Amino acid sequence: HNYQLCQNCFWRGHANGPHSNQHQMKEHSSWKSPAKKLSHAISKSLGCVPSREPPRPVFPEQPEKPLDLAHIVPPRPLTNMNDAMVTHMSSGAPTPTKRSRC
Repeated sequence: HNYQLCQNCFWRGHANGPHSNQHQMKEHSSWKSPAKKLSHAISKSLGCVPSREPPRPVFPEQPEKPLDLAHIVPPRPLTNMNDAMVTHMSSGAPTPTKRSRC
């Protein structure tokens, strides 16, 4: 079995008998553009091959100022579900309604 089998013939089951390389074939797994090959060759020759280590996080030199939360009013604690319903009803928020499907 000293022949190459193209992907189209493989998927169509034309693996029996001698395979003809006369029709157009495409390589689907290992094609690299000439620009990619050139950039890889140059980076290898210059010793600029990137390492496989993950990048380290960059931290600012000065920490960020904490937010001033003094002006924010904390929510009123709810004692039971009735308080939640009264609060929701008096807030003017629309209440959900069922819509009939036509």
